[in-house]
Amino acid sequence: MEGNENALWICKPSDLSRGRGITIIDNMDNLKYDQQSVLQKYIANPLLIRGLKWDMRIYVAIPQMRPMKLHLYKEGLVRFGTDRYDTAQLGNLFSHLTNSSINKYAHGAGAEGSQVHDNKWTIS
Repeated sequence: MEGNENALWICKPSDLSRGRGITIIDNMDNLKYDQQSVLQKYIANPLLIRGLKWDMRIYVAIPQMRPMKLHLYKEGLVRFGTDRYDTAQLGNLFSHLTNSSINKYAHGAGAEGSQVHDNKWTIS
């Protein structure tokens, strides 16, 4: 932690999926030790699209290891958070996580004309 006084940390429980149990902390005193977790430095100034945090899913199939053969699928997904990115609201998962299982509960999710209607794009 030395030299990282202003760092943000994301804590992901190692035995959960779909964004469940994820927290973002700005102080190690707030870290809970009640389950095995992965702790990683949070990118506090990410590249945003329309003010929203996003991630890219690119799919690869590896049918053979020796020699390695892989197939890169032409299409993938870009997933968005559904609230504007804001580090002043670390508890707002709609701002910090791109998981569809979380963002489907955002206010207005799926509504035509809503900012959160189109929170998944194809790469093309």
